[in-house]
Amino acid sequence: MKSNLTIKEYADMLLTPCETLCPELFENNKLRPDIKNQILSQVDFILSKTYLHQISGLKIKDIYLSGDFAGYFYNELSLIDIKIEISNEGCPFLTANNEDLELFCKELYIGKLADFKFRLNNRVVSFVFITDKPAFADLYSINRDKWIRMPSKESRKHLNVKAILEGFDNKYQRAKLQSNTVKQYDKHTCFDVEDIMQLYKSLTKSKDSSIYEHIVYKLLQASGILQDINQTIYTVTNSFLSL
Repeated sequence: MKSNLTIKEYADMLLTPCETLCPELFENNKLRPDIKNQILSQVDFILSKTYLHQISGLKIKDIYLSGDFAGYFYNELSLIDIKIEISNEGCPFLTANNEDLELFCKELYIGKLADFKFRLNNRVVSFVFITDKPAFADLYSINRDKWIRMPSKESRKHLNVKAILEGFDNKYQRAKLQSNTVKQYDKHTCFDVEDIMQLYKSLTKSKDSSIYEHIVYKLLQASGILQDINQTIYTVTNSFLSL
């Protein structure tokens, strides 16, 4: 992990609420005006570079603060999560499938803003395009300056750290075994590439489906296994293409 915390300590931290909303971001239960202006300025920069707001049929619906800092469960490892909600209302070159839209936005962001980094009060800020509101997360609309989903200190009370650690360990051990097995091969096929990419997808696709899955994902991220699999994808793909 990036800090000296163990996975168990990090899991405990993710289940322990702070006494107040983050004072660096909130005042009187509202996002501080200076913080709001800085975020919106960066969103404008992102849109100016990707031209998404100028593409026919695409509409920016809202901009949200989500994740740990949109509630009471922020900590020293938390990112500031900004989600830009976009909808397809008749784009001529995209299907109506939301996954296609999210992939298009992601690839455009990577292509135009690969080196873009932004910090707010020395915190890393993550910008992500979404096509629907997260199912469970606390959510603050930056555009409308209001809570869409109010945070609660009780929102993780039902979760059990032992069950979370078991869920993490099951996924971690499976991922480690499959990744190590693939890396042992001298040569790789297209099936190896597909298998390792499907492994990564299986570890990340459910991260926004529930608080439990979200926390397990955070533990996987902190453990370094996701970075390891990404590197394996790169290695296996290059090996296959060199045949």
